[in-house]
Amino acid sequence: MKCPGQERRHWKPEDIFDVFCPRCGKKIEFFKDDVRRWCKSCGAQVNNPRIDFGCVEWCTYAEQCVGNLSGEVKEKRRGFFRDRIASEMRKVFGNDRKRINHANRVVRFAEEILHGEGGDPTVVITASYLHDIGIREAESKYNSTAGN
Repeated sequence: MKCPGQERRHWKPEDIFDVFCPRCGKKIEFFKDDVRRWCKSCGAQVNNPRIDFGCVEWCTYAEQCVGNLSGEVKEKRRGFFRDRIASEMRKVFGNDRKRINHANRVVRFAEEILHGEGGDPTVVITASYLHDIGIREAESKYNSTAGN
């Protein structure tokens, strides 16, 4: 599997750049996904100053891609993804506190089930936050008040 974030056909020109070797000053060409490169002039190992593993915080395949993740990174991943989904849900519902509070209660209940039964937290939490996301459109389309 090729990581979609690293698919080179989606890259921009700035995703390939030069860095000067700290030892000899020669240019070293980096690609945005290079972790490190070796200077062809002096052999120094140079780390990519622009490397960005932000995707590790949310990507389901992060461990397969970058290896074992620390507990802190795993916890940060869960928090990042959860916050992002919750934020999107709040944008859709705007000032509708009733629906926002309902979605939050559903997520808490889903987490209890996850704790006891297991499952993929990313899928379960996402589904819980978004389970009513189309309710307004359904109510207007079918003249329903089921969600009220």
